[in-house]
Parts: sequence; structure tokens; C-alpha cells
Amino acid sequence: MYDQFFPAKNATKASDDENTCLWDAVCIRDPDDTSNRTGHCPSASYIFNPIYNPHPPVPTSDSTDDKDEANLSSACPFISVDDPVCCNSDDLEITAVNFQSLDAVFNSDCPVCATNLKVMWCLYACSPV
Repeated sequence: MYDQFFPAKNATKASDDENTCLWDAVCIRDPDDTSNRTGHCPSASYIFNPIYNPHPPVPTSDSTDDKDEANLSSACPFISVDDPVCCNSDDLEITAVNFQSLDAVFNSDCPVCATNLKVMWCLYACSPV
């Protein structure tokens, strides 16, 4: 369904080293310990301003959390779990929840609006391009 919007999706690149993720979301799970990054982020309100942190993209299939693949497939079905992505576990979990709210608002009146916003957000948050 989405392939018509992404003709360059299957374009050949010289190497994956050309792709870099620039931002990293930070979920503060314990307000007294800003280095605590284990477990799921309890709420989107715990996500603070992203930090500039250049790093290589990582395939979701490499994650140790089984929910990551399901969240990526649910939220961004046009991105393969084997593709290197920039979104981390927190991003994927919060995106999946937020997309449910998006569907509740737009799906009855403008499903194309919901799809466009989802595609834009998935590419913004997860694409290493």
C-alpha cells in the first residue's frame, strides 16, 4: 500500500555507513536518576527534549525487546524490522500509543489524513536518511 509513496525505498546505497541517526529520545524513568534507561518509558510526558547524539541506525530485529518489532510493524508497516532505523524502544512504544489516538481522531472523517501523519512521523523519527 505504501510502496507507491516511496519509490526510492529500494534504491541502492553504497553502504549503510552513509546513514546516521542524529537525535536520541531520553526517557527519565526516575526523576532522581537521569541515567536510568532500563524498562519501558511509563509515559510520553517523561520524554524530554531529544539530545544530539550521532549514532548508527540499528535494525529493530536486533532489539532484545519483543514489543519493538510489533510496535514498528503496527505503527510503520512500510518499514521492515530488518531495516536499520533510528527510533528506539521508547520511540516505538510511544508512537504506537499515539497512533491509536490519531486513529480515534481522524479515521472516521479523514483516514488519508491519519495515514499521511503516520507516514510523516515514521520517516521523521525512524528513517536514517
